[in-house]
Amino acid sequence: MRLLAGLETGVIGAILLLLWFTLDAVYQGQHWYAFPNLWATLFYGQDAFRMRAGWATLSGISIHLLLLSVEGAIFGALWRWSRRFWLTLAAGLAWAALCYWGMNLGLWKNFAPYIPRMMPQPATGLGVFLFGICLTRIPIRAEKLAFHVFGRAVVPSLAPLRQPPPLPPPRPPFEES
Repeated sequence: MRLLAGLETGVIGAILLLLWFTLDAVYQGQHWYAFPNLWATLFYGQDAFRMRAGWATLSGISIHLLLLSVEGAIFGALWRWSRRFWLTLAAGLAWAALCYWGMNLGLWKNFAPYIPRMMPQPATGLGVFLFGICLTRIPIRAEKLAFHVFGRAVVPSLAPLRQPPPLPPPRPPFEES
């Protein structure tokens, strides 16, 4: 359930970041598809910069969705349950920063060197922060998925969150004097 919740959260975070980078590109006076075409340099190289919205844009969006959904799924599988929001937030932010750093040093450096050099840095830092915040929904979403599939709490540490409070003892009936 955590893996599925992480996958779903990664897709939601990827869509949120795509909207963020689109708004940033429009604000900077660029075309709305500047960010996806930058990611498309993985397949198209420098030709992606000359292309308009089209196949390069779709391939850039798909790369973005794929990578961030895998990051979310891995975080969901690795992160142990915690009822503490701040601990999950710190872990999500650390994971997002670690993945960004790892992609810049490994994947992009070897296969698409334009991406780390041309990413809008203030917007990218905030995007990594937003993705880390999105990862905090994984434990609660996994619990909801488990309730939907199994009809009961699967994770003991989160089970008390879903139990209703005990009812007060019944009052004796009102007697008239």
